[in-house]
Amino acid sequence: MARWGHGLRARSMLALGLACLLALLPAGLIAWKVVDSVRDHFGEAYARNFTQLNRQNIVAPVSRELALSKRLADSVVSRQWLLDEADPAKRALFFQEAEGYRQDFGARSYFLISAISRNYYFNDGSEAPSDQPRYQLNPDAPNDAWFFNSIADTEHYNINVNPDVKLHTTRVWLNVVVRDGERKIGLAGTGLDLGGFLDAFISTREPGVTPMILDASGAIQAHPDERLIAFGSTTGAAARAHTLADLLKDEPERQALRGAMARSIAAPGEVATIRATLDGREQLVAVSYVPELRWHVVTAVDLG
Repeated sequence: MARWGHGLRARSMLALGLACLLALLPAGLIAWKVVDSVRDHFGEAYARNFTQLNRQNIVAPVSRELALSKRLADSVVSRQWLLDEADPAKRALFFQEAEGYRQDFGARSYFLISAISRNYYFNDGSEAPSDQPRYQLNPDAPNDAWFFNSIADTEHYNINVNPDVKLHTTRVWLNVVVRDGERKIGLAGTGLDLGGFLDAFISTREPGVTPMILDASGAIQAHPDERLIAFGSTTGAAARAHTLADLLKDEPERQALRGAMARSIAAPGEVATIRATLDGREQLVAVSYVPELRWHVVTAVDLG
């Protein structure tokens, strides 16, 4: 009789344990769903805020440099000298004025290129100022193709990440068209040092967070991994590779990215988000458009 009682108690305890387990399983699943939902909610909020912050950090200084570049390109002094490069008085006046612009540019540099003579003038303060061309562009040289593509295809300005082999520098170049009426007679602007640009605007030590900048076509203009940057993309000098779409898993994800970019263009300042696979992991990708620069500011966040 006692053994029967002990067996009954054991069976009762087992039944109670099973009942508790069955009750806890749904509770555990619900708790996991809640935690996952909270993680996604705060992860998306972080991605949106981080993207907006990066957007503001980029817009202010680059817009300032672009405004100064436009003033240099629109200057009567610049235009008159490009139309009469051999005139010593016009040359002296231009370089006197250009030195003032150089002091105002954040990178302390400027360039002016003549589409007539193809002479490239550049001063950055690292050596004695020169009123002589640093070199002459060659339409048959692959390294100079960016200039001729810019003159042919750019209406007002482009912003381009490109190495200048002859100047031994890689910069974010602000290229503004110099016009004489409807005629394009040159380019003027400045170049932001790429290393400094990355450090100041998109470098992050947050684990699982990858900030980047895309041009209108999706080509990567800035990324913590410089190997992924599409150098020369806005001037037609780069291959098709190095777009964010190329890094995604499949065509549906690429279509989702194109949709997010289109939504961000339609609502500048807002942030569009998608889920996509980067580096073999599902990530939240936030996109915001900067119309002044024709750039998309992007943040990929690995919620894991």
